[in-house]
Amino acid sequence: MNSKKNLSMSKKMFMFAGLTALLFVVMIILLKTTDVQAIGPENSEVGFATVNGFMAEVFPYNEAILNVTEVLGYTAIALAGVFAVTGVVQLVMKKNFWQIDSSFVPLAALYVLTVFSYVLFEVITINYRPVILDPAEGLEASFPSSHTLLSCVILSSAIVEIGILIKNKTLRLVLQILALIMMCAIVFGRMASGVHWFTDILGGIVLSSVLIFLYLGFLRVYHKIAVSKRK
Repeated sequence: MNSKKNLSMSKKMFMFAGLTALLFVVMIILLKTTDVQAIGPENSEVGFATVNGFMAEVFPYNEAILNVTEVLGYTAIALAGVFAVTGVVQLVMKKNFWQIDSSFVPLAALYVLTVFSYVLFEVITINYRPVILDPAEGLEASFPSSHTLLSCVILSSAIVEIGILIKNKTLRLVLQILALIMMCAIVFGRMASGVHWFTDILGGIVLSSVLIFLYLGFLRVYHKIAVSKRK
């Protein structure tokens, strides 16, 4: 790979990550200050209430769709597990950190950042769900949609990894299309299930974009480092 071209592309990816991170912060600020109304359960408040309220009426709670998205979400997590195990197996077999596929280290870093983001917004509550799923637990943090975040991160990065690791063009294309379809199904399904506000879904998409841009930038930088260490 052309090192100068890769460095230039990495800079662009990091720049896009910064811009989308700024967009995410602005989105949070607006959610806490713009059209905030108590339209949620137990009079919980949410920003952009007019838009969110309208979308909540269009997509009321649907347990069947919710269950489908739960299954698809666990499937995406299992896929992440496959990539993680593959990286560990390569490390064990080759017994040299620098000899494993160079895409696995950026992928591992992406997974760590994703888990951190998930935990962070379980602790920091921006707004609550439009429905109470478990009366015993009561109100649950809803922004950003964790299913949207996880599916977009795992399946977008899977599309990249498949492009790197799978040599058969037909198989590669089929797997990438399946990953894309699954990602879209989860994102739309979480909206259609009625368990998230519209802005929760958007927040998940924006935050996952930040992480994916960071991953794509680091992917190119790390490849250059790994190649130099193998010489």
